[in-house]
Amino acid sequence: MRSGMLTRICALGALWVMLVTPTLAQQVQRITFEEALRLALQRNPAIQQAANERKRSEIGLASARSNFLPDLSLSIGASRDYGRNFVLEEGRLVNQITHYFSSSIAANLNLFNGFRDLNAVAQARYQVAASELNFVRQRETVLFNVISTFLALIEAQEQVRIQEENLAAQRALLEQIEAFVQVGSRPVADLYQQQAQVAAAELNLINARRNQQLQEANLIQLLQLDPFGAYEFVIPEVDTQALGLREYDVQVLLQAALERRSDLQALEEQIQAAAYGVRIARATYWPTISLRASYGSSYTDLAPVAFRDQFFDRNRRGSIGLSLSFPIFDRFTTRHNVQRARIELENTRLRLQQLRQEIATQVRQAYLDYETARQQYKTAQVQLQAARQALEAAQERYNVGSATLVELTQARATYVQAESDLVRARYTLVFRQKLIDYYVGTLVPELDALR
Repeated sequence: MRSGMLTRICALGALWVMLVTPTLAQQVQRITFEEALRLALQRNPAIQQAANERKRSEIGLASARSNFLPDLSLSIGASRDYGRNFVLEEGRLVNQITHYFSSSIAANLNLFNGFRDLNAVAQARYQVAASELNFVRQRETVLFNVISTFLALIEAQEQVRIQEENLAAQRALLEQIEAFVQVGSRPVADLYQQQAQVAAAELNLINARRNQQLQEANLIQLLQLDPFGAYEFVIPEVDTQALGLREYDVQVLLQAALERRSDLQALEEQIQAAAYGVRIARATYWPTISLRASYGSSYTDLAPVAFRDQFFDRNRRGSIGLSLSFPIFDRFTTRHNVQRARIELENTRLRLQQLRQEIATQVRQAYLDYETARQQYKTAQVQLQAARQALEAAQERYNVGSATLVELTQARATYVQAESDLVRARYTLVFRQKLIDYYVGTLVPELDALR
């Protein structure tokens, strides 16, 4: 009876696995290169922070503009007093409860404050422009990271393909050697040696697949995807026909980078904002002029007059005034503020100078790396062609017995290494091209960004 129950449970478990497995397979999300770019632009925290900084600068501009508007306030007060009061009609002091009520509306308008408000608006405009340019550069950075990660994933997949082909070739050679050993045309030592080569090829394939999984994990993290989800990344084709044919002039690249880099332009905007910061700090040396107007009324039950007559007629009052204030001594606060603003301006100029040097170094290094990658790619092509011919010759010699297995193994290892080097050189060259575009500021976030 227990055996029958166990059989039913196993059958139900098997049925559940059969039903759930297709469902799980359907949950695999396919992500194309274009979709990855879109997800990165939507979810990357650095881009979101840059967008928030842009919104904050826009709020700062709106706040600076609002300083030209008058202040408007409404005040309402009511009280209930207990104590002795002199009643004029009776000519004596009496204990009584007295009620008071008052309300007023006041407006204050700044007419002149040393051009502080005008300079604050100008500073805020430059800060908005700088935040917008920083946002653009941050988008370029994220897009470049996605492109480089996709390139690393493509290279990892190519390395897996190479190791799979190598393993298949090693297994085929093992079968051939087994046949040779059976007929006695090859020593058994060749069989053992080839079995070791098959095991080594299997290990290389495992390592290549592990590297591919690591690159996929890096892409999942970069795109802020659910780490528990299942994903299939659709790898775009990389145009290798014109690979390495692009010619660059380092002087043209440097000039273009200094003209196009949005982070450099952002610092130039920040210098203008810092210059207006000095003017804002100096504004308190000037006198201030403000206009104030108010209107209100009150009521008290001490007077033998009705609320309506008091509040809406007898107790109404208003005022309008102009005030002029001259700064005489503010404990050197203005002087210190001006000094701090000038230091900030100088630091911003120094950051701009430093960034110019960094851009020049980045562009020159990227150009040299690209030229090196071009030579490496050409050399790897020649190396692979020679290694393929050497492998074919070694295989033919081994088949007729004029070459040893050691020679054939060495020729195959050289061929696999040459094929791996060519793949690495190919995608290194593509990466170097995109790195130049990124440093110059010409990276285009389109579907053909890898072409």
